[in-house]
Amino acid sequence: MKKIYLGAVFTIMSLLTNAQGYSPWSIDLGAGIHRLGSTISPGYNASILGQGNFGVRYMFNERFGMRLDLGYNSFSESAGNPFTSNYYRASIEGVVNVGNILKFDSWTNRFNILGHAGLGAASLNVTEPIDNGGDFMIALNFGLTP
Repeated sequence: MKKIYLGAVFTIMSLLTNAQGYSPWSIDLGAGIHRLGSTISPGYNASILGQGNFGVRYMFNERFGMRLDLGYNSFSESAGNPFTSNYYRASIEGVVNVGNILKFDSWTNRFNILGHAGLGAASLNVTEPIDNGGDFMIALNFGLTP
């Protein structure tokens, strides 16, 4: 049932997007849950992790653009030693319209792929058992978006 609902949402969004003309601006939202495949360290097992992200993209032309990405993850213990952590990130990424470069429009007008990669800053904040004030990190992001 969830797959049917999700498919209907993406179909409606696709139809609405295709009905409008080309706009260089785009907004993307993402949310999800996932589970770690192993322990974080001995005695520390994570429960289901919550994840969300928000992105704003500007395309300079139909092939290249820039993207600002903001993300959040949260996880806590499932059994064993109690802990709670939050992960925040922000990055600037370059965007390449792979489908346009590979001429996907010669065989489909409904499917495309965007490649993106960039650098950003991240912070892992442990709030339980003690507040660590956050560990600053450099984030390297890359991916493909259908």
